[in-house]
Amino acid sequence: MDADNAKKREVKDVFGHTYALTEKMGEGGQGVVWKTDNPKVLIKGFTDKNPDVRKAWINQISWLMRQDLADLHVARPVALLQEPRAGYVMELMDGLIPLTQLLDAVVEAGFEGYLAGGGLARRLKLLKKLSSTLSIMHGRGMLFGDLSPDNIYISSEIDNTELWLIDCDNISFESKPCRALYTPDYGAPELVRGESEFSTVTDIWSFAVITYRLLTGNHPFKGDLVNFGEPELEEKALRGELPWIGHSEDIINNSENGIPLEAVATGKLIKVFSECFEVGLLDPLARPSMAYWLEAINEACERVVQCHNTSCMSSYLLNKSLTCPFCDEPIEAGYVLLSEYHYIPPSEFPDWHDHKANDSWIKTGRAVILQCGNNIDFSPDIPSLWNSEVIPKIASFSLEDDGLWIDPLDSNINLQRDKKNVPIKKRMRLKSELRGESDAWYFMHVGDIDVPHTVWRFKW
Repeated sequence: MDADNAKKREVKDVFGHTYALTEKMGEGGQGVVWKTDNPKVLIKGFTDKNPDVRKAWINQISWLMRQDLADLHVARPVALLQEPRAGYVMELMDGLIPLTQLLDAVVEAGFEGYLAGGGLARRLKLLKKLSSTLSIMHGRGMLFGDLSPDNIYISSEIDNTELWLIDCDNISFESKPCRALYTPDYGAPELVRGESEFSTVTDIWSFAVITYRLLTGNHPFKGDLVNFGEPELEEKALRGELPWIGHSEDIINNSENGIPLEAVATGKLIKVFSECFEVGLLDPLARPSMAYWLEAINEACERVVQCHNTSCMSSYLLNKSLTCPFCDEPIEAGYVLLSEYHYIPPSEFPDWHDHKANDSWIKTGRAVILQCGNNIDFSPDIPSLWNSEVIPKIASFSLEDDGLWIDPLDSNINLQRDKKNVPIKKRMRLKSELRGESDAWYFMHVGDIDVPHTVWRFKW
């Protein structure tokens, strides 16, 4: 069915609802996805003519419709098509585009295309939602299967970060994976070599490749050796027979193109990439879990800085030089940097422990930057599971021209400066005119100060 004839074609679901096919959105090894005359309805048509394969596919979709996917960002099937057609109806909000378009913009326009798609800040927010959705699935023993930019849909407006997975035919349980085709460039090496079926660890590989491409503009295994070498080198790379671009020891496949990973990833996120693409290259079980990916991405989200150079206006990660890596503009003065600690009261140490004052303070490595005009809601810890959006918040910080506002959000919060410790019962402000009068630290204690608890340290 070509695009011209699609406008004249109609399909019906098993409930008798009629849909006019208007535009082909994408096509894979098993079928094609169409837009319809209803902007919130898509049709997936199955194209394999083999009757046994067709029956197995319909059974798979029928099974999927019975699963509880309501709290996932997955455009699940809601109705099968009437015979003789094989396919299903899925509902999806309007105004979404495939993630592929965001990647293509960088290929076509370089860094300008990167910024036009929302820069680093938006990419990290999208990845946080994607890793959160996959973490839910993996936590339930489920896997997505054929994960690629073609079946990830995002908001067309760069101010929004909506993200949904479509074309979910291959969702299945880890104990009984669905056998299907993978998308070239995103299949795990063991899939490419024909040695494995889909699993949560093949999901993780696909996610890692998508994440690397989204952040840097490069495919992690298509360095200069592959891009400028013989065609068979690409096949070797995808089979896991060549090192990735950022290999810690073997630099034969490094790349001079794209954005350096160090400019768009924290140390923890770089470490996760290395574990996945080096040890996890031939040992799939060594790949970091989706929960760990989510934790690393969430940490990166909290360190994003907005460049205020009007000719740049990019976003970047807080760095030691305190400058934008894309234009060398120093960070705008007036920001607040908060560092997280775990505090252990001296009374909690055993009698045999030779306790020193510094022993009570354990730095977690978590840091949050707050720029003027922004606010941050603190959660109890870096969430490593899917419920990062629903766990209760500890407190809210807002940096405005008139000062730093702290809202305890019904939590037990104490604010300490020097030896003075004040309970925060309602929203309060540290006045801007008092900023810098003292070099003393502020400590926001979360919970009962007489037991081990979390503390946020900052200066004002």
